[in-house]
Amino acid sequence: MQPGQPVTIEQIARICGVSKGTVSRALTRPEKLRPETLERIRQVMRENNYVPNPAARAMNYERTNTLSIVAPDIRFSFQCELIKGAQQALHEKGYNLLVVDSSLYQQRATDYWHMLRRQVTLGTIFCYENDTTAIESMNSMQPVVSYELARPGICSVLTDVERGMELMLEHLAVENGHKRIALVMGRAEDDYSRRSLTAFEKVCGRLGIPRPAEYTVCGQWSREFGREAMARLLDLKTPPTAVLYYSCTMAQGGVMECCERGVSIPGDISVATLDGAAENAYLVPGIATADLDVEAMGRRLADMIAGGIADRSAPILEEVVVPAGVRHGRSVRNLGERRA
Repeated sequence: MQPGQPVTIEQIARICGVSKGTVSRALTRPEKLRPETLERIRQVMRENNYVPNPAARAMNYERTNTLSIVAPDIRFSFQCELIKGAQQALHEKGYNLLVVDSSLYQQRATDYWHMLRRQVTLGTIFCYENDTTAIESMNSMQPVVSYELARPGICSVLTDVERGMELMLEHLAVENGHKRIALVMGRAEDDYSRRSLTAFEKVCGRLGIPRPAEYTVCGQWSREFGREAMARLLDLKTPPTAVLYYSCTMAQGGVMECCERGVSIPGDISVATLDGAAENAYLVPGIATADLDVEAMGRRLADMIAGGIADRSAPILEEVVVPAGVRHGRSVRNLGERRA
């Protein structure tokens, strides 16, 4: 091997004493190899700084201009806006975008990762993905960018969750007098949920907002769970005066539950979200939310993945997006004002 020259798959195979096809399977179908063979190949790749050429692999499948974006549920308004921003930016750069809804593979995680490997796209954007081992495996094959997951060696875009939480809780508690504030979020074990819950507890402590256990509700990122969470909160002996949802989609379920019960928003209960989705403005009566340009974040993800394709040796980036403020809407009642 010539110093400074990129290592080829043939050279890796020769060092390991295996065929080129075996090395290829280590990248695309690792489960087909014996663990000791797979580890030997990966060790040699690490020692020789081997970087797979996704463009060359994709050419064999006539997919030289396709990238993928993976999201846990593309029904979410927020994720639709994020994907739209990424797609527009990539279209301008001459790329196509393959959208993968990972919720379809919840019970078949192995099939999900096999499917991604077989797509042979030039790069992948992951949204809210928590399987770091699988992401790192993909990153050895092609450029990867992650949204809301910070890990060494992976380019990422993060929102400043603590600042967003601070803005929304100040809006509810300081500006409008709410002290009984509930938080409805996704699965407690998810990376983004953990960060958000930590921020919620920290800001509540600073503002002197009580945090009874029953006011924190964890579950699924869906309208159905948003509705179930609102029902649970309304049935408490002392219900909250305000509910802060992680997403517009979850809040839709909460609004529906209030409508079914004849509970007025904001007369009887206030509702707000953190995600900044544009659709918040169209939920009656217009849901207050953190001010985030979601499509712009999608475009930034696109820029980062395109940069990784152009130069895999470029520095690893981590970008934090800070909410610009609060979009007030009409869903939050000021408890200091008398009702008409």
